[in-house]
Amino acid sequence: MARIDSRTLEMTVPRGWGGPPIESTVIQAIEGVPRVGDSVQVANMLVRVRKVAANGMPETVRFEFPTPLEAANRIWFKWHGTGMERWTPPAIGQRVTLDRARSVTLEPENPFRSFER
Repeated sequence: MARIDSRTLEMTVPRGWGGPPIESTVIQAIEGVPRVGDSVQVANMLVRVRKVAANGMPETVRFEFPTPLEAANRIWFKWHGTGMERWTPPAIGQRVTLDRARSVTLEPENPFRSFER
């Protein structure tokens, strides 16, 4: 993950976003896979596809926020082992490597409970 500016993070996943289990539960439900240049506005974030992997899945994705990443109303988490932990984004111009997420079984009635330690 790289910090582009005060409001932007860019993530690269070499095999592409959307591998199992995301591919079978989310991507197949989407009409067409996002291509380079595609963007999606969600809540308080704009997501842009910057590069696509050989398998056609988005590889490099940029996340742009309307306010600085350190805004008081924003809390960051990263995947660590089998759960989530608090995290601080890198400084502008810096790059960090995050742990690869492992499989987690989500509870249908409360999916966020699956991330509790």
